Amino acid sequence: MKFSDFFWPDSSLEQIRICYDAAELIIWNCNTNCKVIVQCKGFIGMTDLCIWDDQIILQAECRNMPWSDVIRSQDTFLQSLCKAYPYSSQWDERRLEDGVVVLSVLLTNHIRFRLYCQRIDVATCGEHANSN
Repeated sequence: MKFSDFFWPDSSLEQIRICYDAAELIIWNCNTNCKVIVQCKGFIGMTDLCIWDDQIILQAECRNMPWSDVIRSQDTFLQSLCKAYPYSSQWDERRLEDGVVVLSVLLTNHIRFRLYCQRIDVATCGEHANSN
């Protein structure tokens, strides 16, 4: 399954679960009539998210950023990350030299949030997760 296969417009964000080293988005995909679980492994962080009533996905993008792009990025979260770890791009088992995956989601109420992690896996309706 490709990333573009499950982030169709009008898919609904049903749930976000965050643990220390992982985050999950549970999405209802109207086109496939199926739940999709997006797992963000090696979770680094997330931007602010204000959800009140509108949880319909308008657009989503996933991009891999090499460490060289991370340290030059204008993204406020990534700038804070670089300030917090100025002498090392590694902590615990996470190696930022391997890059950062940024999942950016725009809802129909124009709220945008981003998740930052090391890898994204996707599973649908009982399927095992596939890496993207």
